[in-house]
Amino acid sequence: MVLWLQYRQKMSHLIMEKAQMQIDWDQLFEEHKYTRNVWALTASSNNPKLPAECFDKIGLKQSLVVRISENHCSTCVDQLLFQVKKHLESIGHQQIIVLYSGQTPAFVKQKHRTHLLDPVRFIEITDSIPLCSMDQFNLPYCFLTQGGFISNTFLPYPANDNFTSTYLNNIALILNN
Repeated sequence: MVLWLQYRQKMSHLIMEKAQMQIDWDQLFEEHKYTRNVWALTASSNNPKLPAECFDKIGLKQSLVVRISENHCSTCVDQLLFQVKKHLESIGHQQIIVLYSGQTPAFVKQKHRTHLLDPVRFIEITDSIPLCSMDQFNLPYCFLTQGGFISNTFLPYPANDNFTSTYLNNIALILNN
């Protein structure tokens, strides 16, 4: 009888492990699908010209541009801005521009974001002007700009800060060479 109970407990445990493995596999598959779509979209987002409204505000200088909006996930925006803050010294505040948009005064009044990256320039633009195809995700994203062209677009994956940190390290190398 004791042997039977041990066998039953072990089988129950194995069934639960199998179910968890299936959940993990499904999540991994969804993350892979998301990443693959982002990479394809990132490749198609490189080298378009900036809209004239943004080009006039950003200028010709090579810069890291962080695009945020009130339509973006607030946690994702804050997470990205904290990552940029960690790399502020290596990139250089004069080479970072945050483009933001929002219709409600509450978004404009969120001073903690501007204080977080002080003295980085925050430039307001309208949501009606899409910068590149990355806008369709409704998530914050980054790109390099120089001479009015977009390159090195990046859509951070919220669950992987290391991915964002690696991107920002690479951007620091590009901007400081």
